Amino acid sequence: MPDMIPSDVFDQILNHIDDPIDILNFALSSKALYSVAVPRHLHYRDIRTPLYNPSLWASLYRKDDIRASHIHSLTILPDTVYDLMKTMIPCKDYDIRKRLDPNSTPYEPMIWDPDRGMDEYVEAEDSMISALERMVCLRRFAWYRVERPFFSGGNDLWTALRNLGTIEEIDIYEGNYHRRSSESPPITASSTFFTFLGLTTLKIRTDNFSIHGPNGPSLPLMLEYMLLNNLPDLEVLVLEIEVRNELDRTANVDHILQSAHWPRLRVLRFYGTSCRVAPLTRFLADHPSLEELALAKMMPGRLWPQLAANLPHDALPNLRHLECAPHQAAALLENLRPRLETLLGINLQTEVRDSNYFSFFDEIVFPSSREAAEFYERAEETRASSWRDLLLRGLERHRTITRLGLSLIHSVVEAAEFAVIAPQTSEIDIEFEANGRIPETELFSMYALFPALEVVHVYCLMMLPIGPLTPESWVPMNNRVQAFARACPRLRVIWAVDMKKLVIIRDDKDIKLCGVKWVIRPWTANEEPEARSGETVFGP
Repeated sequence: MPDMIPSDVFDQILNHIDDPIDILNFALSSKALYSVAVPRHLHYRDIRTPLYNPSLWASLYRKDDIRASHIHSLTILPDTVYDLMKTMIPCKDYDIRKRLDPNSTPYEPMIWDPDRGMDEYVEAEDSMISALERMVCLRRFAWYRVERPFFSGGNDLWTALRNLGTIEEIDIYEGNYHRRSSESPPITASSTFFTFLGLTTLKIRTDNFSIHGPNGPSLPLMLEYMLLNNLPDLEVLVLEIEVRNELDRTANVDHILQSAHWPRLRVLRFYGTSCRVAPLTRFLADHPSLEELALAKMMPGRLWPQLAANLPHDALPNLRHLECAPHQAAALLENLRPRLETLLGINLQTEVRDSNYFSFFDEIVFPSSREAAEFYERAEETRASSWRDLLLRGLERHRTITRLGLSLIHSVVEAAEFAVIAPQTSEIDIEFEANGRIPETELFSMYALFPALEVVHVYCLMMLPIGPLTPESWVPMNNRVQAFARACPRLRVIWAVDMKKLVIIRDDKDIKLCGVKWVIRPWTANEEPEARSGETVFGP
C-alpha cells in the first residue's frame, strides 16, 4: 500500500510530525516510508550548525531541493566550542552538538584570521538569510553564536524569520565577547527583533545589556511592548541579563509584572532583574499555570519578608521547580502547597553576608561615594541569618522535594544537615565556596548520608581529560567512581565537566567484590544502565 502513495503525499503527512522519534517510528513501518522519512525529514527536522557552512546554505537555497521546507528547528552554534567557555554562561545550559545530514558535504571550520577580516562570515550570514526564505515550516530558531548578527534593518535575520510567519520559539544568547567592532546594534537594541508576533517561547540571555531608564537600567520599551501586546500565548519566558558597565545593577521589571497576563505560562526565569514586592506578588498569584520558576536575587531584595506575608497560600499550585536564593525560598515555601520537586540555590547558613544576597544600588541612593563605600563595607560583615528558621520549616513541610541544589556551602557539616531535613533527596548538586578545600573521603562520607541518592553533580572531582582516557587518568577517576558507588548504593549518574556524565552499570552479583562498571556519555544522552554498541566500559 505505501508503494502506491506518491512521495509528495508522504512529505505532506510527515511535515505535520514534529518529534523525530515519531518520524523514525513512522519510517520503520515500511521500506517505502523509510526512503522518504529518513533522508528528507529525519535528517533535516532539527539542524544545528555554526554560521559558516557554505555548502549547507547553498543546498538549502536551491529551488530543486525541497529539504529546506522540512526543517522545523534551526540552531546557529558558536564558531568554536570554546566561545561559550569565555562567557559566564554554563555550557550545560545549551545543546551545542552539531546536527547535520550525515550525507551532506563536509565543510572545513573557518579559523579566525584578523588579516582576512569578516567577509566570509558576512557572506555566510547572507546565505543563511536567503536559505531561510525556503524554510516554510520553521518553528524554532536559536542563536548561540557569541557574536551578534551582522545585518540590521529590513534585510536582517530577524526580518527574514518574522516574514516566515511560522516561528513559535526564539532562543537567543548574545555575549559581550567580540572579535570585531560591529556597526550592527546589539540584539536587545534591534528594532526588528522585537516585531515577532505569537511566540510561545522567548529566551533572551545577554551579557551586553545597557538599556537605561530614568531610574537606572530597565528593559527596552520595544521588548516590553512585544511581551505585553504581541505574545498572548507565551508559555516559556527566560530573561537573563548582565548589565554592562554597571557594577551591581539590575534591570527593573515592575511594569512587566504589573501588566502581563499569560494564562499558558509554564516556565519563567529571571536573572539580573529586580522588582518590588507588590508587582511580584500579584504576578505569581495571577499565574497558577507556572511549573518552573527562577527568580533573580533582587526579586524583591531585602523586602522578602513581605513576600512571605502577602503571597496567597493557594498561589502557584502547579509549581514543581523553584530556583532562587535561600531568603526567597523561605518566603515562598511558607505559602506553597507541598508539591515542589526541585529546589536549587539554597543553603542553611547560620551567619550570612548581605553582599552575597542583595544588590544595594537597586534600593538605596547614596549621597556620596564615601557613604556607598561605608555601606558596602558593612554589607561584608557577617550577621545572624534572618531566614534560616523559616527555610527549615518550609523544607520540613515540603517532603516532595527530591532534587536539591546547594550554594555557598562552607563545610561538609553544613551540607550534611540537609540529609536530616530532606532524606528523600535523590539528586543533589553542591556548590562549595571557592576557597573551601574538603578532603575527598569527607565528601564521600557526606553523600553517604543521603539514603535515596541516585544522581550527583560533582564537577570538581570529575575533571575529564581532553581526548581518550589513558591508564594514568582513568585509574584515579575509577577510584572515585567506586568510592561514590560504595557510599551511595542507588547511584545511577555522576554529572561531570566538559558536557559529560558518567552512567553507572551495576551487577548486583559482583558489585561487593569487584565494584561497578561505568561509561561516559554526553550530558544530553540517555541514562540507561547498559553499555551501548561502541561504548568504552570502564571499571573492573
